[in-house]
Parts: sequence; structure tokens; C-alpha cells
Amino acid sequence: MARTASARTRAGFLIFMVLVIAGVAGLGAWQLERRAWKHDLIARIEERMAEAPAPLPARI
Repeated sequence: MARTASARTRAGFLIFMVLVIAGVAGLGAWQLERRAWKHDLIARIEERMAEAPAPLPARI
């Protein structure tokens, strides 16, 4: 049984949409990982800023 052009078009569109959704979901997951990394980086910088200043070396 031959598939009609309409069925092929629909199948192609469905495959395309699945790929788009997978890509968007992947980008969303990447953004969440990036957000966690950025929050950790900011926390480490704030900890270092709260420390006492280091003395200058004897010779510069």
C-alpha cells in the first residue's frame, strides 16, 4: 500500500517537531546546569570577598 503525499508530509512534520522539542528540552537542561554553575561561582566569589585581605608581598 503506497503512502500518500499528505501522509509523508505529516510524518516528516512529526519527525521535525520531535527533533525541535528534543532540542529545546536539551537547551533548557543546559540553561539549568549553567544557572547552578553560575550560582556556585557567585557564592565562591562572595566568600572570597568576605575574607580578610591578604598582605602584600615584600617585593613586587
